[in-house]
Amino acid sequence: MEKFLQNPSQKNTYELMDDPTVEFSFDDEYDGMILRLYRSFKLQDHLTLYLDVDQLKHLVAYLKLYIGKLNKKAKEIQTMYENGFLQGD
Repeated sequence: MEKFLQNPSQKNTYELMDDPTVEFSFDDEYDGMILRLYRSFKLQDHLTLYLDVDQLKHLVAYLKLYIGKLNKKAKEIQTMYENGFLQGD
């Protein structure tokens, strides 16, 4: 995700190696990320989420917080608290 934010002109599709029911692609025409979550191995049975660049930045910050690469005092996380995206402790 960070590579796409640095260079949005790329267009790639990825799948998780250990979970083929998750697919995400970066599309410069859409200017964001398309995330598809498959409920089964049937291609028509899925949920598609479209994230613009701002939403993608928030997702990257949240995932970094989740895995411990950022703490709650980081600027990105404080901005999310101020904008109401995160609440509580």
